[in-house]
Amino acid sequence: MKTWMKNLILSILAIIAVIIFHEQIWHGILYVLSFFLGLIIDFVSILVVIGVGMYIILDLLS
Repeated sequence: MKTWMKNLILSILAIIAVIIFHEQIWHGILYVLSFFLGLIIDFVSILVVIGVGMYIILDLLS
Protein backbone atom coordinates (compact mmCIF):
# COMPACT_ATOMS: atom_id res chain seq x y z
CA MET A 1 0.00 0.00 0.00
CA LYS A 2 2.85 2.38 0.89
CA THR A 3 4.69 1.85 -2.41
CA TRP A 4 1.42 2.34 -4.31
CA MET A 5 0.83 5.66 -2.50
CA LYS A 6 4.43 6.72 -3.15
CA ASN A 7 4.09 5.93 -6.87
CA LEU A 8 0.81 7.87 -7.03
CA ILE A 9 2.34 10.93 -5.35
CA LEU A 10 5.42 10.75 -7.59
CA SER A 11 3.29 10.52 -10.74
CA ILE A 12 1.13 13.48 -9.64
CA LEU A 13 4.26 15.53 -8.93
CA ALA A 14 5.68 14.54 -12.32
CA ILE A 15 2.47 15.60 -14.08
CA ILE A 16 2.50 18.95 -12.23
CA ALA A 17 6.17 19.47 -13.14
CA VAL A 18 5.46 18.70 -16.81
CA ILE A 19 2.50 21.14 -16.85
CA ILE A 20 4.63 23.91 -15.29
CA PHE A 21 7.51 23.13 -17.66
CA HIS A 22 5.20 23.26 -20.70
CA GLU A 23 3.73 26.57 -19.51
CA GLN A 24 7.23 28.05 -19.27
CA ILE A 25 8.15 26.70 -22.73
CA TRP A 26 4.97 28.23 -24.20
CA HIS A 27 5.67 31.55 -22.50
CA GLY A 28 9.20 31.49 -23.94
CA ILE A 29 7.96 30.68 -27.46
CA LEU A 30 5.27 33.37 -27.30
CA TYR A 31 7.83 35.90 -25.97
CA VAL A 32 10.24 35.14 -28.83
CA LEU A 33 7.44 35.25 -31.42
CA SER A 34 6.14 38.59 -30.14
CA PHE A 35 9.72 39.94 -30.12
CA PHE A 36 10.27 38.91 -33.76
CA LEU A 37 6.83 40.23 -34.77
CA GLY A 38 7.70 43.55 -33.13
CA LEU A 39 11.00 43.67 -35.06
CA ILE A 40 9.27 42.85 -38.36
CA ILE A 41 6.55 45.49 -37.74
CA ASP A 42 9.22 48.09 -36.87
CA PHE A 43 11.19 47.20 -40.02
CA VAL A 44 8.08 47.40 -42.24
CA SER A 45 6.97 50.70 -40.73
CA ILE A 46 10.47 52.17 -41.29
CA LEU A 47 10.37 50.94 -44.92
CA VAL A 48 6.92 52.49 -45.39
CA VAL A 49 8.08 55.82 -43.92
CA ILE A 50 11.18 55.82 -46.16
CA GLY A 51 9.10 54.85 -49.19
CA VAL A 52 6.52 57.57 -48.56
CA GLY A 53 9.28 60.10 -47.93
CA MET A 54 11.06 59.18 -51.18
CA TYR A 55 7.75 59.34 -53.06
CA ILE A 56 6.98 62.81 -51.67
CA ILE A 57 10.52 64.05 -52.43
CA LEU A 58 10.41 62.66 -55.99
CA ASP A 59 6.94 64.16 -56.43
CA LEU A 60 8.17 67.57 -55.28
CA LEU A 61 11.28 67.39 -57.51
CA SER A 62 9.41 66.48 -60.67
